[in-house]
Amino acid sequence: MTEEIKMVGEEYVKLGGASFDTVFRSWGEMNKGFQAVAEEVTDYTKRAFEHATRTFQQLIGAKSPEQVIEIQSQYAQTSFDAYVAKMSKLSEMYVAIARDASKPITQAPIKRDT
Repeated sequence: MTEEIKMVGEEYVKLGGASFDTVFRSWGEMNKGFQAVAEEVTDYTKRAFEHATRTFQQLIGAKSPEQVIEIQSQYAQTSFDAYVAKMSKLSEMYVAIARDASKPITQAPIKRDT
């Protein structure tokens, strides 16, 4: 992922000031991607808080230490699974951001000195 972002930066240097429109479109793609990431993180945080609240309510109503352990174990497992799934999705989103942001640059005609 960092190599793709580095490549985007190197292409910006090659473009210089001659192709502001291309750079502007690229930054627009990055902005859209980061907004989508922010929405994903917000949604994940909201769901995690709701899940923790429900679990706490279950713990309050537990009748035995075994039930407390079972509730806590289920909470830990589902929280971990949700976290891993969300991080996987976010990493895919970051790769897509780099890919989409680099498209306007890689498709732009670049005048190179040879």
